[in-house]
Amino acid sequence: MEQRTAQSDRTAQWYEMVEVVWKERIVTVSSGVRICIQELGPTSGEPIVLIHGGGDCRVSWSYVAPILAEAGYRIIVPELRGHGGTEVPETALGYYLNTDYAADIEGLIDELGFPAVHLVGHSLGSITSQTVAFTAPQKVKSVTLIASGALVKAFSRVEIDPNEAMDEEFLEAWARCDLDEPAFVEAIRSYVFQMPVESWAKVLNGVRHIDTRSHLGEIRCPVQLIWGTEDDVFDADDQEVLRSGLSGTTVRFLPIDGASHSPHWDSRENIELIAGAIDSFVADWHRV
Repeated sequence: MEQRTAQSDRTAQWYEMVEVVWKERIVTVSSGVRICIQELGPTSGEPIVLIHGGGDCRVSWSYVAPILAEAGYRIIVPELRGHGGTEVPETALGYYLNTDYAADIEGLIDELGFPAVHLVGHSLGSITSQTVAFTAPQKVKSVTLIASGALVKAFSRVEIDPNEAMDEEFLEAWARCDLDEPAFVEAIRSYVFQMPVESWAKVLNGVRHIDTRSHLGEIRCPVQLIWGTEDDVFDADDQEVLRSGLSGTTVRFLPIDGASHSPHWDSRENIELIAGAIDSFVADWHRV
């Protein structure tokens, strides 16, 4: 069956609403998926791959990515299958699992020629990062998990019909952003409302099948957990599951009082805090 890009047939240029000087290209990986990536920072810099959450895109890293690039890191921002400019491949199950996203990221690391990278993932991107860390440990130097969990209890009963229009109240809630940056807020909202229902179905219908608990102990690279106390997807119990499950490695835990499920873009203060935490953590564990 023909594979389409998630942004086909769109008119509004959501990706031009934020001003970030990054270079875009399409990379075909071993899974066969054509992944759209953004790159910035010196090519000689230590590589960090920033992986967005479900129903999100490159825009979510518009603030953190430039800060890290300015600090000297080579930043790679891929869009997951079904999102942004990346393809929407068909699967036998009709939805995507964490292992599908992880296979794409592993292939991307290979195609870009990196022996290993530092992974930073938000929400679904954090579960993808966990999965890469235990399926291809040799490719991961460290992992920072933002708003993460081992399973997604909040969406255990969500079922998206790909033949029905998305509920507008659902989309409005998904796109909510309190950051006082109108262009960024509009870019997020525009992207969410333009994301095809086919993509929503493949992404959200798969999350309830994800459960990494039995594999957390296999992760050997250093892990940083960043969690907002007002996260409405992953709660304090989810953080305890992660911390106790990550028994085979060093874990740094950074709770942010009052922060939301998307702390890397919910306030200027948290943007700076999280970028600094990533920089510090990667610098501590920068090794070949």
